[in-house]
Amino acid sequence: IGTNPYSEINAGESTFTTSSSRTIKQNIKNVTLNQSILRQISKIPVTTYDFKPEICNVSDYDGKCTNKIGLIAEDFHQIFKRGDEKSLSGDEVKMALWLAIQEIQAENDQKNSEIQQLKQLICPDHPEAEICNS
Repeated sequence: IGTNPYSEINAGESTFTTSSSRTIKQNIKNVTLNQSILRQISKIPVTTYDFKPEICNVSDYDGKCTNKIGLIAEDFHQIFKRGDEKSLSGDEVKMALWLAIQEIQAENDQKNSEIQQLKQLICPDHPEAEICNS
C-alpha cells in the first residue's frame, strides 16, 4: 500500500516507511528542552494492561488483546504535551527516546572530557595512579 510521497506500508514486511526529506518540510527547528529528557521519560510509567473486551474483537480476546506492555496516552500527553489524552504517536515516543540517547551521549562526552583533564593534572606527577593506566 503506498501513498507516496508521504508514507508506504509493505504488507509483506513488518516495516512502515515515511518520507522525511527536508525537501518536503518547512519551518524545521531543532528541539530544545527546558529540562532533562531522561527525567521527563522517567516520569512516564511503562504498564501492562488488557484491552477491554468491547474494544477488542471477541474472537481476538484470547491473548492478542491481553497482557500487553506499553505506555498510557494520558501519561505521555501529561509530560510531553504531544498527541492527546486518547492516543499517542509511536514516532513521537521514538523521538523522545532519540533525544534521551543524545542526552546520554552528551553526558558521556562531558565525563570523558573531565577524566582527560584529571589525567593531565595527576599523571605527570603520579604515573602509577589507577586513572593513568586506563
